[in-house]
Amino acid sequence: MYVGSIKTEINNIEMALKNQMKPLTIGNFKKLFFKRTDCDRMIGTIYDEHNNCIRELISKGYALGTLERFAISKKYLEEFLVWKLQVNDITIRRNRFCTNQRL
Repeated sequence: MYVGSIKTEINNIEMALKNQMKPLTIGNFKKLFFKRTDCDRMIGTIYDEHNNCIRELISKGYALGTLERFAISKKYLEEFLVWKLQVNDITIRRNRFCTNQRL
């Protein structure tokens, strides 16, 4: 019965995307299947955005070592996620605030 309910959910998602005139891409499908919202973000993406901001600030007085430490921190987090959870990245849900501000 579980497989049948998954098939039904897949068909419902396909129809929903067609009704919304959105392309049937794996990204759109995953967002609906895993019930992710636009406010969900991946922790790797958050780290990358943060490190890019720090990279821009190096010319404004931030030390290069700061960027290196953040890069090492991201590397350790990725290794931990693979070791402990067997995943490459995780979703960070922001239920209380849904803004475009950087974390």
